[in-house]
Amino acid sequence: MREVGTLLDAKAFHPTRKARSHLRMLAAAAGVPDARVDEVLHLVGLESVAKKQPKGFSLGMGQRLGLAAALLGDPHTLILDEPANGLDPQGINWLRGFLKDFAASGRSVFVSSHLLAEMALMADHLVVIGKGRMIANESVADFVTKSSRSVVVVQSPRIDELAELLLAEGAGVERVDSTAIAVSGADRASIGELAYAHQIMLHELTDRAATLEEAFLDATADAEQFVATSAAPRSMGEAAAASTPDTPEGTR
Repeated sequence: MREVGTLLDAKAFHPTRKARSHLRMLAAAAGVPDARVDEVLHLVGLESVAKKQPKGFSLGMGQRLGLAAALLGDPHTLILDEPANGLDPQGINWLRGFLKDFAASGRSVFVSSHLLAEMALMADHLVVIGKGRMIANESVADFVTKSSRSVVVVQSPRIDELAELLLAEGAGVERVDSTAIAVSGADRASIGELAYAHQIMLHELTDRAATLEEAFLDATADAEQFVATSAAPRSMGEAAAASTPDTPEGTR
């Protein structure tokens, strides 16, 4: 507990043992002074319910109590599974700041989560695993930059001419509107230089990075295990047919 603090289950407590008593029991087992119990209750904002039974706690309050338990030993490393689950917006904002400060002090936080928008704000480094295989192990910024959905948006009164030039250079071009295109496979500098060389005026030249969710979906497209149908069946007969496919591939 003094080395690694874990939060793997938001309800990992006896429902009728008071919150403070639950933490005192864990502290005694790890040789942690009682004074630390009150410190972590203050850290996670549960002082006012310390003497209440957690059976009435919301999921978010259970998460806070679990985090308090993980912090009891003042560990160097935290391992958290979906720590923001059940927290309200204020609680999520608090958790984000707390974990960033924890990491900034020279310690480490490992978070497993499917809340990718939150991970984009919180994480420095990303590990993506699909079907037991490591798909990515790099900084969040590098992972997002590699996504095919990261493009450069270009706007110009001569956009058709510029699009032809970019295609000739091997870039990917997608029409945004009558005066703008989204370009992949070329960075802002090379696009700007190409436009300058042909005296094409630009009204916009902007990087549009993929979101972490978009990059994740790109990277894990071949590792999805459970694929739902795109539309709900219209009848029980169709439902039965959909649930008993003829091919093994359909059972994923």
